[in-house]
Amino acid sequence: MTRAAHEHSVKDRSAANLSHKPLPPLVVDDTKVDQYHSLVIYGCLIIACMLITIVRSFMFIKSCMKSSINLHNAMFSSILRGTMRFFDTNPSGRILNRFSKDIGAIDELLPRSMLESIQVRFQLTYCDIRGHEVAQSV
Repeated sequence: MTRAAHEHSVKDRSAANLSHKPLPPLVVDDTKVDQYHSLVIYGCLIIACMLITIVRSFMFIKSCMKSSINLHNAMFSSILRGTMRFFDTNPSGRILNRFSKDIGAIDELLPRSMLESIQVRFQLTYCDIRGHEVAQSV
């Protein structure tokens, strides 16, 4: 809106206030969308949401698998670098059982922990954005 149009709108509103006439609308919306086009737009938005959700799920699973593999490799390399005394004092069955138990716990708890941390990060970001908006409006 240009400055001249804004000044003209202000003058019209001031004149309407003095004459007790109803105010002219600020924005004239003359767009008409029929029901068919509304349904097409709505359907496209639903399909887009579904695709985004599927892609997000695959990305999350892929990142969890990659994290689990990296933790497995780090644990395995740590065991391989262990001293000979460690292997003499602990039977191989106990080492293998403990290793598989720890990997199972990682595979079970890692996705839940990652999802919760991502959700908390998004919530904190949203609160930070809302806080800045409120601070700017005051």
